[in-house]
Amino acid sequence: MHFSNQLDPILLVNATDRDIARAQYTKFKYSLNTDDKDQNNPTFRIEPNTGKIYQMKKLDRDLPNGRPEYQFNVLVEDEPESNQALIGYAIVKVKPKDINDNAPVFPDKLVGKTPENTYYDHQNNLGKNRPIMTVRAVDYDLGNNGSVYYEIDRLSNPPVDSETGDYLFLIDSQTGLLKTNTNKLDREKLDHYTLKIIAKDKGTPQQTSNATITIQIEDINDERPVFVKKIYRTTLSESQKSGPVITVSATDDDIGDNAKLTYSLSEDLSFFAIETLPSNAGVIQVYSAKSIDYEKPEERFFNLTVKAKDPNPSHEDTAYVEITVTDANDEAPVFSEKVKTKTSPENIQPETLLYTFTASDKDSPPNNKFIFSIGEDSFNRFYVEQEGDKCHVKIQRGLDGETLDRESQEFYTVKKEIDIIHLWEPSKAMFFVCRHGDPPLSGEATLRIEVTDLNDNAPDFALHEIPKIMEEEDPPQTVTIFSAVDRDTKKYGGPFTFSLPPCDENPTCNKTTGKQDFILQFDPNGGGGNGIGTVTSTRKFLREVQKFYYLPIIMTDLRGRPPIEQMSATRTLTIEIDDKNNNQHFDGTKEIFVYNYKGMFGNIEIGTANAQDLDDKDSVDKYYYFVRPDHMKKFFSVNRQNGSITMLKGVPSGTFEFEVNVYDHVVFTKKNATATIRVTVQEISDDAVYSSGSIRLIGTTKEKFVEKKLTPGNPSVSTNSSYENFRSLLAKKLDVPYENRYGQLVFIQTSDMLPTDLHTTLLVNLTGIVLMNKDEFAQAADVTIAMVNIDECVKEICESGGCSNILKVDEKRPNLVNTKGKSFVGVRTYVVPECTCKARNFSNPLGCYPGYCLNGGNCQKDDWGDISCNCPSGFDGKRCQETHHTFNDGYALYPNLAQCEDSVTSIEFVTKHENGLLFYNGPVQRLDNDDPRDFIALELNGGYPKLIIDHGTGILPLHLDGKDTSGNTKMQKLNDGSWHHIDVIREGKNVRMVVDHCEKTDFQSGSESIEDRKPCEISGSTKGRNKYLNVNTMLQLGGRYNKPPYPPSNSITDARFKGCIRNLVHNGELYDLHTSKNHPGENHENRCGREDDICNSVGGSKCGPHGKCEMINFDQLDVKCTCEPGYRTANANSIRCDTATTIRDLHAQSYMTWILKGEFFNILQDRKTDMQMRFRTRDANGILLHLPSNSNEAITLEIVNGHVRVTYNLRDYATTDSYLSLSDAPASNGQWHTVYVKRIGRWFQLKMDSGEGRYYNETMGKPSDSQLFSMRRDHVVAGAHVIFDPQADFGGKACITDIRVDEKWFPMKTEENPLSPAAELEDYPNVAMGCVRDDCAAIRCPEGAPIQKECYPLWGKHECRCPAGSQPGVGQGCIGILYCPNNPCYSGGTCIEQDFPETFKCLCPPGWKGALCNQLAVTEVASGGVKYEVFIIVAVMIALFVFLVARRLRRKTDDKAVLYDDQYDDIRENLAAHDEEGAGEEDQDGYDISRLRKPEGYNTSHIDRATYNKPLGRAPPGEGEDVEHFIDDRLRDADDDPNAPPHDNVMEFAYEGGSSDAGSLSSLNTGTSEGDQDYDYLNDWGPKFSKLANMYGLADEDL
Repeated sequence: MHFSNQLDPILLVNATDRDIARAQYTKFKYSLNTDDKDQNNPTFRIEPNTGKIYQMKKLDRDLPNGRPEYQFNVLVEDEPESNQALIGYAIVKVKPKDINDNAPVFPDKLVGKTPENTYYDHQNNLGKNRPIMTVRAVDYDLGNNGSVYYEIDRLSNPPVDSETGDYLFLIDSQTGLLKTNTNKLDREKLDHYTLKIIAKDKGTPQQTSNATITIQIEDINDERPVFVKKIYRTTLSESQKSGPVITVSATDDDIGDNAKLTYSLSEDLSFFAIETLPSNAGVIQVYSAKSIDYEKPEERFFNLTVKAKDPNPSHEDTAYVEITVTDANDEAPVFSEKVKTKTSPENIQPETLLYTFTASDKDSPPNNKFIFSIGEDSFNRFYVEQEGDKCHVKIQRGLDGETLDRESQEFYTVKKEIDIIHLWEPSKAMFFVCRHGDPPLSGEATLRIEVTDLNDNAPDFALHEIPKIMEEEDPPQTVTIFSAVDRDTKKYGGPFTFSLPPCDENPTCNKTTGKQDFILQFDPNGGGGNGIGTVTSTRKFLREVQKFYYLPIIMTDLRGRPPIEQMSATRTLTIEIDDKNNNQHFDGTKEIFVYNYKGMFGNIEIGTANAQDLDDKDSVDKYYYFVRPDHMKKFFSVNRQNGSITMLKGVPSGTFEFEVNVYDHVVFTKKNATATIRVTVQEISDDAVYSSGSIRLIGTTKEKFVEKKLTPGNPSVSTNSSYENFRSLLAKKLDVPYENRYGQLVFIQTSDMLPTDLHTTLLVNLTGIVLMNKDEFAQAADVTIAMVNIDECVKEICESGGCSNILKVDEKRPNLVNTKGKSFVGVRTYVVPECTCKARNFSNPLGCYPGYCLNGGNCQKDDWGDISCNCPSGFDGKRCQETHHTFNDGYALYPNLAQCEDSVTSIEFVTKHENGLLFYNGPVQRLDNDDPRDFIALELNGGYPKLIIDHGTGILPLHLDGKDTSGNTKMQKLNDGSWHHIDVIREGKNVRMVVDHCEKTDFQSGSESIEDRKPCEISGSTKGRNKYLNVNTMLQLGGRYNKPPYPPSNSITDARFKGCIRNLVHNGELYDLHTSKNHPGENHENRCGREDDICNSVGGSKCGPHGKCEMINFDQLDVKCTCEPGYRTANANSIRCDTATTIRDLHAQSYMTWILKGEFFNILQDRKTDMQMRFRTRDANGILLHLPSNSNEAITLEIVNGHVRVTYNLRDYATTDSYLSLSDAPASNGQWHTVYVKRIGRWFQLKMDSGEGRYYNETMGKPSDSQLFSMRRDHVVAGAHVIFDPQADFGGKACITDIRVDEKWFPMKTEENPLSPAAELEDYPNVAMGCVRDDCAAIRCPEGAPIQKECYPLWGKHECRCPAGSQPGVGQGCIGILYCPNNPCYSGGTCIEQDFPETFKCLCPPGWKGALCNQLAVTEVASGGVKYEVFIIVAVMIALFVFLVARRLRRKTDDKAVLYDDQYDDIRENLAAHDEEGAGEEDQDGYDISRLRKPEGYNTSHIDRATYNKPLGRAPPGEGEDVEHFIDDRLRDADDDPNAPPHDNVMEFAYEGGSSDAGSLSSLNTGTSEGDQDYDYLNDWGPKFSKLANMYGLADEDL
């Protein structure tokens, strides 16, 4: 390259002209004609007058961009300014002088190959000095500057012999020919070499460059196959006709075709053959043509010789396979008696032996073992107990509490079935039961029982009716004529005798005079000779004194027979005194409470307008007139004939009051009465309904429960109702005011002959207060509490699967309870049992169902259909559960364990104490005959777990001691201060307890599947046929609050747990362990305090902002950190989760491969595997992550038909894979998902996202599976299917990130290789960074009118949607949503549609305002309506006015606390204590300051900033604080805000959330304008206002 100073010309050109005669006119002009592309920036220029040529740029003579010669034309023009100008030209060539400015350049990729271990053969060019490849580097300089020679960097070229100093490879310095310098290149030791080649030129200064060349050592067939084991041993059942018997495997250190093996057998080809598998193993199979017969001694053992060969015939190895043939189960068991008939009396006691069968089996052990079972049609009456080969048939207490009852069924046929127990046959995907014999065979016998009748039933009324007689009627009046029936047969039935008991046993008899209110006349000949009775009154009755009388009647059967043979009982006849209009009415008040379900109720009856009147049924004699105020007629109407009150549609929440005149037009015509009707309307949400607690009462009706009791003769005096007494006691127990929302009825309902069901605002957890004090609440409410938390599954009505209580809600029909002084309108609901295990039933689509998110979490369903919860801080469960809880010799109550036939209950705990109850669920009081006896308890006893369970047929204790079958202690005590995991697995009556997944058991010698699990696992079966755990009381965690008579006190420990419990999971659902201050229990607290102390440091959590911290041990400060999905540690030495993971985009035909780092590979455990990754995809099928082994075993995480599945093979010879999938959880919907796989032995767990319900599955594996998996170090692949080489699998619609194996993260780009603790990224073809889909680019939605659809991106796809506020119209167009047809305006407001994008406006009638006309105008307050809030505001204004006057009059030296009555008085506002799911305000005694707030995102464009931002501090001298304007501005600000919720003057929210979308309750801080506010001036108003100043002077984050 050469460059001359452009001030010096490089050439001077001269021109001559032959026109000598015109020399005086000759003047030359020079110019250049070049090939410059940019003429404004030329390479050369010429001076037009002198011909001097200048170089304007540097010249490059070297390829590929330079030229060895630059050529251009010089033009010269004579007489340039005349018309006779002529042009000449000359060619100029510029040749740059070369300088050494280029270094040699190598090609992009340098790869060479040479065979291994080849000897020198000069003729055939083999062995030493064998050429590998020619390396060429190009230098574009000239001469020596471009002359290149080569050498090998010695550091990269290992020596052949350290003594001679010869190197492995040589290179010809002139030609670049690379050759071997040895014949000992062994590919099996090292399959490639990397050399650094240096190229130098001969110029000055010398230029050098280097390149890396990879020399691949090619394989030759120089290795012999070697069997993994010389002797293989296995067993073969004689019943196996075909299929694999055992897999043998040999290895060959060669690769490719040189390592492909072929297996063969040397003998015994009549029974066996061997097949070579793709995995290079051989599977020995048994023929189906000829069966092996165990009964032939010569066919009980085979010794096979197996050979393995590679393509070289001389390369082979031999192994021996010893096959022991076992006896097959080919004999069915046989009963000694096929049919047995037996006579038995009825009413024999439970557990009475009916008959004993015996059976036998001709097979050899263990195939001669069998179990007895009973037919499904008899399981609820009978059960069997097995004693060896004997089957004892016994009576079991029926589900209805009866035993063998002649009146139910005269003949019972019991079929006995004998099932051969088969070896490890799985019955469910998740559960396995240990059985012997394969295939199972069975026998059958029948027990026929003839039941003889006993006289065990007394007569009863033939018809159950309540007769009526009118009050104030002269006697005698015939009350009723009745007859009787008897459930016994005719032999022990009629004829009957009826009589009355003695006076002292008859509540209708006056004990002083002996005079009876009713008499009974018995006619022995009536009723076809069985007798009839006639009841007659003896006096007048007054309903106001007593409404019902209860007459006892003695009924006896077998009239005329000896008393010892007779059966008698006292039956009660209920007699009602009917009502007449005989009492004058008075002015009265009617309280009506309406729960408006989601605001949908309208035009419904809410009660009747009753004046005070002791009569019940005189409404037909009265007329009813709506009096005042008139504006209430927009909300309510009154029926003139019967006084029924109808609430119209559109009534907002709040309290309303109006008056109704009641006119008696029949009897008391001169006395009118006024009924004051006070209606409280409160909207109630789904969450409040579905989270409500329930209580079942007997001995009352819904009307009786809520009705106040009037005093005869003084109707103005009444006593509290049962409902009020119930709430008063509850308030006392919770230490809250009676007005608190706890215990308010949500709905109450009953029907004839059924108990009364209450659903209250008591949350399920708080019903534990009622449960613990059941008798006290029953006494206070004068009722009998039959059930706390209504359970319709208590009778075990389902034969299989499980039973779930489902709360059904009728959204259209409210439930009315109407009494004289009070009416209640609630939601009509009913609990129905469904025969399904609810936790595993995923038939309903995904949705934000009520109660899905807990503890105040917000449920969100995104555009991809996925559900998530936005949780408050501190709740780490995916549904906002609290997962940890601490117990210090205490307990806490939680919902009971759901009833499922098959279930898995798991719990994790940490403790330093040997004894303590982990959980108990079962009876808490003395049991009646119909009460379930079922219970389950898990405790630590001497440091080891003990499970005690009863399915209602007897206690089964399961106690581990940590010892193996040889008596050696293998499992240490669990009170070691570390976290431990216990699974309780139930499959019907079969129960199993497993500790820590048995991950440390010992295998039987030579086996990878047979292990001694006795130290960590124990199992058993409960007695009888019951297969459900039927517990309808609350689950007690950490201890018990009482000791009921059953279970026996010696069966469950009294010691309470001390330590932490976490991750209580039942059937895949994670329990919420959070408790509030009102939660029933003692000595317990949320979270695990010791773990929090260990995990937290001065700078926050030891695990960083995105890590979950777990303590290792109580006594250690070390922690384990688990990063949130999408985050990792910065490097291998850090534990803090503070770095976002790299996202990669898998394009078409792409994949990623890793090789495990040596230090990570060496610590992998064969018995455990953990996998985790995040992905998003639209592909229905594809490989997510594949973990290979050196054999045919593999674990693959994949997507199949749009769902996540883990496919695994832990048996090398298996021809089919095993699967575990999440078939109900969508995975290919384009949203990010996190998937987890956990394996311990053959147990697999698969979870995605929340890891609950449909996002969770597990399997105990197949017993024949190996429990060991040795991962291969290389070929770990994502995005591809692996056979021998990666084959891209995804279709270009997938992104992946955050891949972890055994909790260590994988690098997602090569720059992260040094940082990863686990692996190095090797190959990633067609993989891009990021994960961006511009779905709406170049997308134009179809033309539509009047509103155009808009493109909406959905990652990988798009939708054309109508804009917000519009809906699909005709064709492709959209139209604005019509809001007015359903009139969203309250108070009779008129709805006016607005043009899109606006919505609607409400024109409010006089007296109402607000966006929805649901705010009462100030001018209307005095005439009725919503009074409470306005009254409070007025009261506050008056108080402030008095205070300001007093302040003006005081001296400057006076104490500032003018209002200082008591500095400890409480300034109340209804701040909600959100410490319980669905909870509401715990203090409603004061004015709700939230009325003054405004919502977040408040639009202040209409506000005069100059005025509004003035500080409200101390006023200027001579002026008082403008408090009146301050509050007035606040009210006007809120009322005029179009974005504010329309509830600030009428809604009384008594449940959490209250439908308000406003911001902080501390509205004086966040609800003013956007400017800052000074509240110090409030300190001058006295100590009460100082509290306000302190409260509202804080920032939100300080509250």
